[in-house]
Amino acid sequence: MTAKPEIIDVGPDENSPYNLPDNTTLVVYWYQNHGYEGSGTAFARVDDKWYERNLGHCSCYGSWCPEGSDWDLLTEADIRMKCGPEANEEMTAIGKVVLPLLSKKKAQGLTFTQLREANLARAKDWNPSGKPLGVEFAALELCGETGEFANEIKKALRAKAGIAGGKVDNEAVEDELADVAICVSLMAIALDVDLSEIVERKFNKTSAKHGFKSLREYLSRSDK
Repeated sequence: MTAKPEIIDVGPDENSPYNLPDNTTLVVYWYQNHGYEGSGTAFARVDDKWYERNLGHCSCYGSWCPEGSDWDLLTEADIRMKCGPEANEEMTAIGKVVLPLLSKKKAQGLTFTQLREANLARAKDWNPSGKPLGVEFAALELCGETGEFANEIKKALRAKAGIAGGKVDNEAVEDELADVAICVSLMAIALDVDLSEIVERKFNKTSAKHGFKSLREYLSRSDK
């Protein structure tokens, strides 16, 4: 027998969720009852995936009726964008419950060594000739990707300030930040240095300067 999902109501009016996707474990919804103009949004977690649907009002079938809206699959980036700093009251309330749950879902972390190996393997596809591009190329590539990341932040700041040309795109920010990390790995390859070693060394230098613990001491802490 399937266990009943946890239901969290974050809106001004209570409702009774039904017609949920199979295997739903959690429903977070915001609903406001305006008679025949009721409205809201529901998020459902199903097998570690998130779905969203709009809640309306139907005098015959009710706000959770399948005819009202389908459940749409959401990516983590979708959720962070919908519930981000520019979100309305409804999405902000839902985000207070859902966003912390996203941060708790930790996949096995990618290591510097794994990223180096993947970059070396993909380099054969990017550059079939195998001709070395040199440190200078790697440095320019890193600067270029850092600039693209900064540009996405600039667009978000424009949007926050209400300036024309502004746009909040959390997925684009994440993508550009990922490109920066990939290019840092490529830069380390070009310099023939071990990124794990130099990052740990610099972390420890800065910690020692300020009287803090070493990198591995922090990693061993039970309260991290």
